[in-house]
Amino acid sequence: MGVTALQGRRRVMAGHVGCLSLLGVLGLLLNQQVWLHGLWSTQTLSEKGDVAEQLWFLGVIPHLLFSGHSILHTDLAYAGSGGVNLMANTSIVGPALLLSPFTLWSGPILAMNVGLVLAPVLSGWAMYVLATRFTRSFWLATVAGAFYGFSPALLSHLRVGHFQLTFALVIPLAGVLAIDLLRGTRSEKRTGVYAGLLIILQYSIGAEMLAIEGLTAGVLMVMAFLVHRRASLVWFKKGLKALLVAAPIAGVALVVPVAYELFGPRHFSGAPWANVREGVGIADYVDTGTSHELSTFLPGAFGNLGPNGLPLNFVGFGVLVSVIVIAFSMRRDRRMQLLGGATLLLMIFNWGQSLTAHRGDVVPIFSWLPWRVVGHLPVLEQLTVSRVSIAVSGLLTVYLLLGWVHLIEVLRNRGLSEVKVSIATTSVVALALAPIIIGQSFPLISSTDGAAPPWVTSFGNSLSHGDRVLFLPYPTTPPGKSEQLSWQAKAKFSYEMLGGYLAVPTGRDNASNFLVHATGEEAALLDLGNQFGPDTVSAKTLRLVARAINHRHPTTVIIVPSFVYRATPGAAISALLGRPPGIKGNIMVWRNVGHATYHEGDAQIIANCVATLHTTNLRAIPDCVLTHGS
Repeated sequence: MGVTALQGRRRVMAGHVGCLSLLGVLGLLLNQQVWLHGLWSTQTLSEKGDVAEQLWFLGVIPHLLFSGHSILHTDLAYAGSGGVNLMANTSIVGPALLLSPFTLWSGPILAMNVGLVLAPVLSGWAMYVLATRFTRSFWLATVAGAFYGFSPALLSHLRVGHFQLTFALVIPLAGVLAIDLLRGTRSEKRTGVYAGLLIILQYSIGAEMLAIEGLTAGVLMVMAFLVHRRASLVWFKKGLKALLVAAPIAGVALVVPVAYELFGPRHFSGAPWANVREGVGIADYVDTGTSHELSTFLPGAFGNLGPNGLPLNFVGFGVLVSVIVIAFSMRRDRRMQLLGGATLLLMIFNWGQSLTAHRGDVVPIFSWLPWRVVGHLPVLEQLTVSRVSIAVSGLLTVYLLLGWVHLIEVLRNRGLSEVKVSIATTSVVALALAPIIIGQSFPLISSTDGAAPPWVTSFGNSLSHGDRVLFLPYPTTPPGKSEQLSWQAKAKFSYEMLGGYLAVPTGRDNASNFLVHATGEEAALLDLGNQFGPDTVSAKTLRLVARAINHRHPTTVIIVPSFVYRATPGAAISALLGRPPGIKGNIMVWRNVGHATYHEGDAQIIANCVATLHTTNLRAIPDCVLTHGS
């Protein structure tokens, strides 16, 4: 090996190390509340809502895998009512396995905190790799990496721990494969092998992003045909040869999980969420004061997430002006025509079914957009269209990078010194990115909101496998009670749990429980545990709760008060089980639960005791119910 080649390889490796180091510092600063205060294994984002779900997945995947169980399905949640199809919901198998050493060492809190650092860093590094295909400047490539990895599109999801969206490294790496293939620096066969591995990687992170990447690839192919028809035919042939290699590699690895996701037990079909067709707002591209998607959820469901930050599709006036200038100055460059057209088309899809000024606005500017047609197609109907912002951010990063590289060439051709070229380029980049940097709300806010009460923690750590717990309030969606998932994960899944904060079928044509109101036993458990419900309970609800206990066989019932004290749940469970609760601080507990029996008149007795006593004494009202019931 020659000296020149060795020096070149060292230079490349130094670039990767330098980029990862700089992005790593940004990642640590973003999460400074835990890393700079020694709380990395005890405190993270609020243990509610989606964060609790992610903590659960970070724990359940290594727990199942290393204990010899299938990672396709589990009864650890929704025990006694079908369990959970782990492939039908975002299961983040890849990130969970990547972070499993931290989970096994210290639990899911540490894994979550490490993941909050790694997600934007790895995504930004992948964009850095793509950027090096267009520039030899370490600083420009690193800026491109930071612009993508710490963009509003990714950070808005990082705030709720959406690792399936913030481990967004596959989009840039797919771009690397495409560029190398078209330039002839990598063969079709080798490209196909790497592409197959990337498909497997992306599916292990999240199937939704795989679909978004497929949509992005389709849009780029259409624009390539429109911009450069003759060359696009050559590109399509190369791409097809690579795809023929990639398909069997990905197919062999994914046939079982995909089949289980689509047809396995407890699968659901159609749209999983209520807001899948709600797109971004056009004013949010430049309006820093507009709240974004997180503001639409009840704070009580998520706890303290801190400032919302920028809208997920924000780019700022600096980037917008830069794009306009680049589009004009490089209007004859077919690369820019292709990228610009594809970005614009993805932005139109990103707006959803109707164009609004701000995300969530009721009154649209235009009431019809193309997503009304394509959004009903198979696979696309399951996409949350606002998340196409991540692909838009990726293409926009490359577009800006090519514009900055062009600026450097123009300045050099005019005879400017390297110092002046560097100053001019740095100024343009800084002015373009300043609104995004200023508008971000750093750091992410950590919180113990949603953490288990001390007795629940010690109780969970002392159970043996096979114990099954019914928590009230009942953890399910809606309305978004989910902290019990994080309690179970931190207890290393020593018990099974009724309910859970996961997308599961309701039984009505396999529709997601996010879209269909709960009925039967699920509705009764929700109603009884409703922290804002009335101080009465119907005979129908009592009968269904009794049936749920007898069908699902919990060994323990735990009532953990939340927000406000309600006497009805404790009175109802006491009546159904025929005995009073054990009292652990402000927690009601029934151990060794057996058969539940509903007696006519229980509802009236409960109402009378609650209305008569007017007390917060946890034992008084259950004793009243049992005395009058006997």
